[in-house]
Amino acid sequence: MAEIADWPAKSGLVSDPSRLDEHVVLCAGCGEALSWERVREGASFLIPFDVDGRRAVADWVKSRWLAPEPLRRGPHEPVALHVPVWSVSARTTTRYRGERGVWHERVERHTQNVDGRDTEREHTVRSRSWAPVGSSFDLPFHDIRVPAVDPVTAKVLAELGEWPDAVA
Repeated sequence: MAEIADWPAKSGLVSDPSRLDEHVVLCAGCGEALSWERVREGASFLIPFDVDGRRAVADWVKSRWLAPEPLRRGPHEPVALHVPVWSVSARTTTRYRGERGVWHERVERHTQNVDGRDTEREHTVRSRSWAPVGSSFDLPFHDIRVPAVDPVTAKVLAELGEWPDAVA
């Protein structure tokens, strides 16, 4: 896609003049042109380019002049996963109105003729009275983390676990 540089860019989206309905997005990691349709289909952009993890870590360690010798020799395994997130904080206020029902019980007595004799019987009657209610409450949310990429599954997030705010 050599002609991408000639296309007019606006807000990171680049339109192909020959196909007005198709859009191209430039990858922030490598600059490769990605079809907007491919992005909407949920293509994985966690690692937008083909890199061998062991090789990348080994090359990085070798480039450090003052790296300790055990680190230079050791097994070079990637030990981190970068998951971009949005951090959302909000102060919410909720107001509600409704009715609250309160149950009441009362005992009713009555006389009943059973086998020619008057017998007094009693039973419990339940009733409910309704009263209007309403109130409001405040609920703050602090640093709720929301993944900024769609392909991150709940399973991956669960395996990553929580991290302390001081480290994040």
